[in-house]
Amino acid sequence: MEHSEFHAVQEMRRVGVTSDLVYAFEKTGQLVTETNQDLIPEKDLEEWDAAIAEYFARRESGELDDSYEPLR
Repeated sequence: MEHSEFHAVQEMRRVGVTSDLVYAFEKTGQLVTETNQDLIPEKDLEEWDAAIAEYFARRESGELDDSYEPLR
């Protein structure tokens, strides 16, 4: 992870962004919001959605638990 992404993740955690969104940001390098989703190519939105789904699948399987912290 690049230095700027590291700091972005730290700030996201500081302001309370949920772990699934931080996880998707770490995986894709993007932060999709209602404001910018219309500007993001469909391929990138699919990658974002897949990262969110992966996060919840890993949580459900026990691979990630409540102690998961982004940037590991």
